[in-house]
Amino acid sequence: YQTCDPGTFCPFTTSPHVSTVESYLEICEEAFGIDGSSVAASVAASNAFYGGWDYNATNVFFLNGEVDPWHASGVLHTNNDGQRTLMVSGASHHAWTHPVKPTDQQSVVFARKLIESVVKGWITDEPSSSVEV
Repeated sequence: YQTCDPGTFCPFTTSPHVSTVESYLEICEEAFGIDGSSVAASVAASNAFYGGWDYNATNVFFLNGEVDPWHASGVLHTNNDGQRTLMVSGASHHAWTHPVKPTDQQSVVFARKLIESVVKGWITDEPSSSVEV
């Protein structure tokens, strides 16, 4: 239901091996009576409320894993000085939030250290310093 009503959790894909947007919209209509135009209206309302691609909040760090299928819908670049982005090479969905293991990829180790540095900078109001792994 949440995929259909707010319209913000719909998994988008161009792969012929998984469901399409159209197939999800068919399910929304059949299961909940919510048609594609209602989903589009919900998406537009959500984008208007939260800023869509023009999100302008500060102290925000957008991280994406390179092999996370959701990264296609993520914020990959920003011109806002109060926001940071990072594409974590070879990482899956929020891999940097998983418990630390000695086998973690260097890119994930780097992401964790960078997150810590950036957040400390926001808290202390000092710019983050360089991060070494």
